[in-house]
Amino acid sequence: MVFDGLSLHYILTEISPLLSGGRIGKIYQPLSQELHLMIRSNRKNYRLILSVDAINGRIHTSNTSNDNPLKAPNFCLICRKYLEGARIESFEQHGNDRFLTLNFTHLNEVGDHERLQLILEIMGRHSNLVLVEHNGKIIDAIKHVDEHLNSFREILPGVSYIAPPKSGKRNPFIYDVLELETILTSLAEPADNTSNLSNSINSQTKELVHQKNENPSDLANRLATLITANFEGIAKKTAFEIVSSSIQRDCSLGQAFYDFCHHDLEPLVYKNNGTFIATPFPYSSLSSKDIIKRTESFSEAIDFSVTSSIQKNRIKQMAGDIKQLIRREIARNKQKIKKISKQLQKTETADDYRIKGELLTAYLYEITKGQESITLKNFYANEEPITIRLNPEKTPNQNAQYYFKQYQKLKSSVHYLRHEIEHAKQEINYFEILNIQLAQSDISNIEAIKDELVKGNYLKRNSHKSKGRNAQKSKPFSFISDDGTLIKVGKNNLQNERLSLRDANKAYLWLHAKNIPGSHVVIESTAPTDETITLAAELAAYYSKFKDSANVPVDIVPVSKLRKPNGSKPGFVVYEGQKTVYVTPKESLIEKHHYKK
Repeated sequence: MVFDGLSLHYILTEISPLLSGGRIGKIYQPLSQELHLMIRSNRKNYRLILSVDAINGRIHTSNTSNDNPLKAPNFCLICRKYLEGARIESFEQHGNDRFLTLNFTHLNEVGDHERLQLILEIMGRHSNLVLVEHNGKIIDAIKHVDEHLNSFREILPGVSYIAPPKSGKRNPFIYDVLELETILTSLAEPADNTSNLSNSINSQTKELVHQKNENPSDLANRLATLITANFEGIAKKTAFEIVSSSIQRDCSLGQAFYDFCHHDLEPLVYKNNGTFIATPFPYSSLSSKDIIKRTESFSEAIDFSVTSSIQKNRIKQMAGDIKQLIRREIARNKQKIKKISKQLQKTETADDYRIKGELLTAYLYEITKGQESITLKNFYANEEPITIRLNPEKTPNQNAQYYFKQYQKLKSSVHYLRHEIEHAKQEINYFEILNIQLAQSDISNIEAIKDELVKGNYLKRNSHKSKGRNAQKSKPFSFISDDGTLIKVGKNNLQNERLSLRDANKAYLWLHAKNIPGSHVVIESTAPTDETITLAAELAAYYSKFKDSANVPVDIVPVSKLRKPNGSKPGFVVYEGQKTVYVTPKESLIEKHHYKK
């Protein structure tokens, strides 16, 4: 999400009345670049998050707690010393920049009231959080910056605090509508009619601008750039929303800009092209179809958006090594099948060696030692002549035995080669199943998959991980049919095996995409309705390799019919007596019946 000066303005509009006058309780620093202040205000408890993360720098309240390090970082200890028990006097945003001062009063060591400031600077990778005394001296900062990193601003204990240089841009909150319109008109190019954008942008462009932030019209893009270049604290996407709002409402750009800065809070979260976006109110540049959550506060929207994005990135990072392993193993086994298939083709000539051996045995009296070859009548092929190579250093009988041995060698290898091909196919199937499971995984499930790969000796276990610790946290997906029947879907192979072979009642029905990598599905009913069975079949198809296909075959069989072969992979079962149905999975039904505890 974009957290710019306008986002900060709306957050402060929300949290300042709630937290001003509140008293600081506990202080935590769960992450290296994130400080949590526990605040008691108006008889309620709040957690205030101050983050200087390069991508997700922000401030907001949150109901989510984090695991804290056993040893608190030094900055956290300093903040505890000075701020625990302190009272929040005010929140002060500097202009419309992402630059904020939290003003506190606390009792010093001699019992006098003393003013302190906690200054949050959100500036990408240069973001910082600085604790400053009443005299302007820095007590400490979450990031130390010496003269080698910044010759203009040192941020070190004992140094006088210097604010970040001003951008020289305008603060939009000090202007009324007419003033904004006058400024925008003076800044715009003569051809740009900012008083009525709908006359300047044709209907096709209006629709394009309305639908997405990609490939906007030259005019809309130019005006958005004009806003960001001349007004402080406004990100390009925010500026584009202002322009889009002007187009959709058919009003002047100055009016749209003013209204954006003075809008009532109606916070919500969008998911656009896989990105979570928290906004203080509905955006005309985003589709209402992309709204995934309406929240009671802007803080909640930001917290949900950032947490979801961080989790998504963490899942992507955690799954990266596993995906690379999966690709490598699938490619290796495909190459193995190709190589063994060529060897298997050679065994088709085994009978040629047997025939040559039998012919040599039958005509031993015609062969003498020292010959390099001999031509004989082949009584297996209508007495057609056949030339057989001989080793001149061997006797006729030894030459015959050589061909018999070659025959036996090739014939005995057939079983081994076929077994190796089948094993390689099973390995490919196994890793394709893992690939499907990874695409639908959360963090605990990825840990379970890693644990499975470690047990299978595909990965080395990190020394700090306890065996099986995370695998127990992951639970199957749960779905509720229209008649209230519970349907469970395994997320990984260990879970599939536990669900199907250990936890499920033997009289329950078990489903799986037929001969297709996928998840185990169990209907927790001894007499499910046809509608419930159809839903379960759609789930089996959806959580398979063919989730995007139509008429996916799904096998249905009682749990009692399942059997796990000795030495087989986790989650692998065999069965017989199944019934096969054909279904087309619908994502809307999956979402409708998904049960989240």
